[in-house]
Amino acid sequence: MKTKIEYLLAIKGKLRISYSNGRTRIKLEDAEFVDGATEKGGSLKSIEGINTAEQIFCGDLHKVMNDHYAAIAKSKMTVTGKYLSTTVSKGLDGDTLEVRIDLGDHDNKVGCEMISEPDSDMLTQKRSNGKPLSVVGTFSATSWSGVRISECTVK
Repeated sequence: MKTKIEYLLAIKGKLRISYSNGRTRIKLEDAEFVDGATEKGGSLKSIEGINTAEQIFCGDLHKVMNDHYAAIAKSKMTVTGKYLSTTVSKGLDGDTLEVRIDLGDHDNKVGCEMISEPDSDMLTQKRSNGKPLSVVGTFSATSWSGVRISECTVK
């Protein structure tokens, strides 16, 4: 005999949402149980409808966020910002695995996975002159440190 027990809980916390590999991840930080859980799903239809002052059914939030990211995933975009740094990752054999340029500032960063390593003199000159850098790429993910775009080239 199989027994199924279900509990409806209301939890309050700081919402953190990330997107990677076609999947949305939702996390509540500093979470605590609160009274007033109601079984009410299906009312949230779009990201514009999110009101964090009200209870949000977790299934609705997950669907809305997945729909939101799916709409922009694989979209070509141009990102312009202050050049911060270049990171070149190499394998044990010395072959280049990834070249990433970071744009923005340390609180609002966009990581651009480059198709090839850009001219470092040009990047240094842009940073020294305070000129912004534009990169064209495809939205791929969000992470704890910002947004990631891939297949990038300097515009």
